[in-house]
Amino acid sequence: MRMSPLKAALAASVVCLTPALSANSTSKDEKVRHALNRLAFGPRPGDAQHVQALGIKKWIDLQLHPERIPENPVLAAKLRPLDTLSMSTATMLQNYPSPRLVKEMVAGKLPFPDDPDKRMMVDRLAAGMQGKRTRIAPSRRRAIWPRFSRRSSSG
Repeated sequence: MRMSPLKAALAASVVCLTPALSANSTSKDEKVRHALNRLAFGPRPGDAQHVQALGIKKWIDLQLHPERIPENPVLAAKLRPLDTLSMSTATMLQNYPSPRLVKEMVAGKLPFPDDPDKRMMVDRLAAGMQGKRTRIAPSRRRAIWPRFSRRSSSG
């Protein structure tokens, strides 16, 4: 089985870190701080106490196997309304059209969705795209932007 580059780097850091952790002259606090600086992006508030409570070797093992770390229930509750996190790519493309598809709908090449909610979303996307001065088919330009049509300007 092949090890991912991240796991290989962390394993190499463990090997390099082991002599520093076993030195008698460093205190437990210094060892924890050293591990957090080497294996994480430095200690955040509460990290040192967490690592001390778990033990350095167990904390490193958890870093190498993140699937063992339990999910935060507060975060899971906040993410639950975001339905796109649980959608497949095909479902996401079906429910949320790409800008290219919206442009084709505005240009009259594709029909607008029949569902009123999807239609409203496409209309909003199209309105936002018009604000960015996207190209709109000349036959539809006068209907969407009558004031800015070349024919209506006096030159």
